[in-house]
Amino acid sequence: MKLILILVILILTCYTSQTLSQNTVSWNGIGIWNTRERISVGVVGWSGNPKGVEKVGIPNAFYDDKGFQQSTFNNVTKVLTLIAQKFENGGSTIYSIDCTQWKVISTTPYSNQYSIGGLASDQTVNNNVYAIYTTSSVANTIYRIILNPSNNNNILSLGNSNGQYCGSVYTTSNQMYYLAFTNTTGLYLLGFNNAFNPIDERKISFANNLFPVQVLPLNLVYDSYSDSIIANVQMAYSDDSATYGLGYLDLTTDNIVISNMYGYSSEYFSTTVIDSNYGYTFAFDDGGYYALYQWNLFTGTFASYKDYNTPVLAAF
Repeated sequence: MKLILILVILILTCYTSQTLSQNTVSWNGIGIWNTRERISVGVVGWSGNPKGVEKVGIPNAFYDDKGFQQSTFNNVTKVLTLIAQKFENGGSTIYSIDCTQWKVISTTPYSNQYSIGGLASDQTVNNNVYAIYTTSSVANTIYRIILNPSNNNNILSLGNSNGQYCGSVYTTSNQMYYLAFTNTTGLYLLGFNNAFNPIDERKISFANNLFPVQVLPLNLVYDSYSDSIIANVQMAYSDDSATYGLGYLDLTTDNIVISNMYGYSSEYFSTTVIDSNYGYTFAFDDGGYYALYQWNLFTGTFASYKDYNTPVLAAF
């Protein structure tokens, strides 16, 4: 009888210890990744656990960012807005998810004729999302829109610009939405006020880069701690391989200045998230290997590198 009681106590102690361990895991933010034939939305760790845990699944769909920035997170309302693409050209859907209750609060489908991206939350209780779209019927034209997850993602159209999308970001310090685009004469940055009216335009160059820059989507991200804009910049490491590095957008010189924060030549940067004086970049290679870079943003240098167990495509 005593032996049975001891075994029961040991089992209960082990179970309680495991449960407490799971419940006290510290997660850093919100992530998006694909799991077989569904989109996973959940919690991710970067300073702690090298993995993500799904909280909401979107079935029969995939998240295909490719630098088009098809998601944004409102830190005030905790609402995540993302674009889910259906398989076999089944169109796409705008999803808004309450990340406190982990439930979908609105869905808005649209056809394959349109490609919506450049999502950036206004970071207010208004819950507005600045965005752009392109259409297969009109080439080299970027249309500006505002979505509102609180109003079933009602779309307000507000004009267009000529060129090809290259990145976008919203800065809370001056309430500006910046749109990077290319045309036949180079790379440009358009600045919009919170009414989405254009108030500033400038031509942008690259500086301090060790390798030739390939002007592709830049996956711009706002660092609210230092009030700066960071770009994920792809460069030609050799004739058949690329390397990525982080660059800072300097609006006084109109340059994206490449830092000393470079990745390995075999890996692609999918997304970068800022947490205090550190940046964390999720990366992958063609062989299905996933990794996480940590950067010291104060010194602008590499800090650490480790395996990551979840193929994170966007993080906030």
